[in-house]
Amino acid sequence: MNMAKLAFGLLAVTLTALLIAACGGAAAPQAAPAAPQQAAPAPAPAAPVPVAPAQQPAAPAAPAPAAPAQQPAVPAMAPQAVPTVAIAPIAQQQRPAPTPTGQQVIPGGILVPLAGFDLGHTDPHRNTSVAELSYMTHIYPGILQYDTTTWVDIAPDLAVSWEVDSTGKAYTFKVREGTTYSDGSTVSAEDMSYSLNRMIDRPNDIAMPRSGCIRGFMENAQAIDPTTLRVNLKDPAVGFLGCVASPWISIPPKSILEEIDSGSDPGRELELDEVIGAGPFVLKNYQRGISFEVERNENYYDQPRPYLDGVRHVVVTDPSSRVAAFRTGHAHKEAVFPAFGADDDVAIREQMGDQLFVSETVGFGVGGIHINLRNAPFDDVRVRKALQLAVDREEMIELIHPSGGEAQCYYPCIFEWIYSVDDYMQLPGFRFDGHLDDVEEAKRLLAEAGYPDGFDATITFRKVGPYPDYSAIVAQQWKAIGVDLTLRPMESAAGFAAYQQGDFEINWQGTGLNFLDPDAANDLLWLPTAGRNYQGWENAEFLDLFDQEKQEVDQAKRGELLRQMTDILLDEVPYIPGTQGIGFHLQYRCVKGYTQPRALGQNNYRFDKVWLDQEEPCR
Repeated sequence: MNMAKLAFGLLAVTLTALLIAACGGAAAPQAAPAAPQQAAPAPAPAAPVPVAPAQQPAAPAAPAPAAPAQQPAVPAMAPQAVPTVAIAPIAQQQRPAPTPTGQQVIPGGILVPLAGFDLGHTDPHRNTSVAELSYMTHIYPGILQYDTTTWVDIAPDLAVSWEVDSTGKAYTFKVREGTTYSDGSTVSAEDMSYSLNRMIDRPNDIAMPRSGCIRGFMENAQAIDPTTLRVNLKDPAVGFLGCVASPWISIPPKSILEEIDSGSDPGRELELDEVIGAGPFVLKNYQRGISFEVERNENYYDQPRPYLDGVRHVVVTDPSSRVAAFRTGHAHKEAVFPAFGADDDVAIREQMGDQLFVSETVGFGVGGIHINLRNAPFDDVRVRKALQLAVDREEMIELIHPSGGEAQCYYPCIFEWIYSVDDYMQLPGFRFDGHLDDVEEAKRLLAEAGYPDGFDATITFRKVGPYPDYSAIVAQQWKAIGVDLTLRPMESAAGFAAYQQGDFEINWQGTGLNFLDPDAANDLLWLPTAGRNYQGWENAEFLDLFDQEKQEVDQAKRGELLRQMTDILLDEVPYIPGTQGIGFHLQYRCVKGYTQPRALGQNNYRFDKVWLDQEEPCR
């Protein structure tokens, strides 16, 4: 069954054109929501206050920068629809919410998410896992953000408005005036420009895996004055605003980043007292391998939020201990990914369903096997094709995805205007019927490449989520073509470090994409500047097609270019897509104001609108 259709229903894929005269016409602006009334200061913790509207307050009007008379700038609305090929709300508005309309917020309390692994870096620009993001986004907001009522539209954050010039290559952002970091210093355009340029330059050769879209789209950033940021692009880019709205594009203070980049110890990590942001919470305590705790930021710009006194992530890596912590109410919700194995997940939902709010999730991303092309025999495309042909995806789905699954695509399969899952299912290696023929072809290719009896290799994986299971299954499957894999499990942060350094032969890793556009995959996986191009792949024809498709606003034309790019990936096999399934995010019903979006790439994990009612185990 096509899981994209099962999970998402009939997906409406919309295209909002870049607002540039050069492309012949402009998209109609989306009507901005009415500005909510200014909320009163938060009362004493015991007293309820009305639930604030889910959307961000409407931005104050800001004068548009001057533009040449013959090429007027096109002002943006706030919030505004993403000028990109974006997933429509995917029935998000019809999903039940844990906070009924009209229910009263109860301020205070500590939310306890159940984390499966730890923080990799204190420098937010260096982190790579969505789990790490779920810690740092409490502290570090961005220039823009995804609106949490639709999970598709773009809304203000540290910038309150934006506009693009007639060339489509220069964006101007107005900084939210009076916003301060938790230490009292003012957030300015200098802070924004430094972070963006840092992501391009990567001082001290530090890895910044999640900012590939900045490097792919941007030329540079400039602070015109303290409240005006100018961003210059290489070319018009359909996905640019989605990139900037990604929670990975965070804005720490320039003064602190300058110190770690060019101070007495350049390239070092942040000390804990340097973890200072403008988000809803501030760092309270971090004990590696135990907990990550934040408390309310009294300087947060969107008062009276956050409603919580704080958030304490508890790190529990043992599967049985995770189950016990959740069942006994010592944790209130899963942090990011489904925290439990398939059998435990089903049992918890069946036995505790009346106590839980359950959200269905499907990872918006790409998961599978990175192949290190720098090493033999993986530098031979015949070997890579043989490995791809020998993956039995039907068996993998049966073993790992009890609620249903499907093959992964090089671009998320929901972009059916590129290639759909059904298209992939006709291909050798991906098809279920004909798998035995594919295995025979894999043997022939290995023999032709000089490995008639196969070879030995090592697969590296992080000891989290489904990666151990995926790796064990593919190791068993590849024995049919004579490939004998040694399993190499690693702690999460150490695994990512090994991948970044090229210290692997093959690895299994999933990647939740940063924003809702196919270029999120290009900028994170397939370009030479991509933060997770662990395989070291580069193709000149692919790059030429990327330069064309990133600025193409006609979906049919863009789809044709992306199909050509997919064909190159299918032919060169720098990466082997795996499978994905439907998961479920579990939280106790006493956790209010939070609904997990269906796609991980949409989530900002800020929890500024979350509150806890008086039920157990939250109080």
